[in-house]
Amino acid sequence: MRKMILLNMLFVLVMLQIIEVRAQIKTHGDPREVRRGLHSGNQIKTSFYNTGFFGRKEDNPNDFGGEWPKNSGHVYIGDACVIVGTIIDSIGPSGQPIVITPDGPQKGMGAPRRGQIGPNGEWFTWMPLPGYANPDSNKIAMTDLNASPQYVATWPQSWPDKFDDMVDPGWDGSWNGYFGKNVFNADQESYYVMDDYHAAEYPFYPDSTDTLRRGLGLKATVRGFQWSNALVEDALFWLYDITNIGTTNYEKMIFGMMIGNMMGNTRTNQGDFDDDCADYDLVEDMAISWDFDGIGQGGWGPVGVLGYAFLESPGNPYDGIDNDGDGLAFGGPTISEDMFAARQINVGDQIVLIDYDTYERTVTTMPAEGITHGPKGKQVTVLPGQFVREIPHDGIDNNLNGIIDENDGSVIGTPPDTTHVYLYVGLPYKDYILG
Repeated sequence: MRKMILLNMLFVLVMLQIIEVRAQIKTHGDPREVRRGLHSGNQIKTSFYNTGFFGRKEDNPNDFGGEWPKNSGHVYIGDACVIVGTIIDSIGPSGQPIVITPDGPQKGMGAPRRGQIGPNGEWFTWMPLPGYANPDSNKIAMTDLNASPQYVATWPQSWPDKFDDMVDPGWDGSWNGYFGKNVFNADQESYYVMDDYHAAEYPFYPDSTDTLRRGLGLKATVRGFQWSNALVEDALFWLYDITNIGTTNYEKMIFGMMIGNMMGNTRTNQGDFDDDCADYDLVEDMAISWDFDGIGQGGWGPVGVLGYAFLESPGNPYDGIDNDGDGLAFGGPTISEDMFAARQINVGDQIVLIDYDTYERTVTTMPAEGITHGPKGKQVTVLPGQFVREIPHDGIDNNLNGIIDENDGSVIGTPPDTTHVYLYVGLPYKDYILG
């Protein structure tokens, strides 16, 4: 049996549409702060950059793609990057999607892709903030369990995000760890901060207090973790904490990873990529890739299986759904597919109306004249006797039960072999009518 690589990426994503930060930000991303690091704390080995990119850049012969097992020379990932985006309704007749990416993946020998770089060579991508690495080092700040000198040499003298600590401002000379000051839990932990300040591809200004800031006004703190314990020695965890630091509120955001698989390649020979396969495992909730014949470049094998999993993001407090699953122990009704069927609303039937500025709910009854509801610019009128059905992904309670987007589903596969997957089926929800 082939051993499976589980490159599990822990995406803890702060919900952008509900986080507002009004403090003035004095620093911003700077292309001169770009640094490289190497995660090799267990059986996975890969280069990564403080721009949200990890893997191999074609113009850097010293880079490692996703190698497994470590030091085998067997490559599974060419490059990968984190993407965040939304649609700006004020640009164009139907809105303009704006997606923030790292400075990669590239095409050719280091050539940027369209939208990544401006006419004067300026980057339109995530860029690292100063102060989070040793200015005399070209490496990203990292540590191991022993705070070895080679890693301590990558740390800054103090940390910009710790100057509000009244006891030890800046944590001078200490590790800025996820688990606490100078707490060394993982065999390797990396840390950097980036933002989209320079993403000036579109005429959009997300922060009315800083008209030089472009992109979407996003700031991300990023950590990588590796443990050598046998249970997780084949896993690399990434944690992204993304915050809206601008003054523009967004109704919804997308977050994802763009992966360039290279199943069966070697570090010195990149020719085995034309028989790569991919699928999504519905039971394990994981995207997987494998080599069709299990034979790598030059005849090595068997080639392993690569997996990607989105582990968790905080719940949305406005939709009435326990979408992060942290309320399962408290019981209550759960979402079923029966809730997605169209229902008729007659005079006197109980309905729930939402104030889309505060998201407060009001239980009332359908009047004879009908009701008009929805957020500004998207209001609709429902008349007595009309059938209503929840519409996915629109951020509106279309069927007037107080729950927003409860049938958030997707179709996986190509007709006729398709599977309809509902994201929230089985999760608890708040019954606003019965209480």
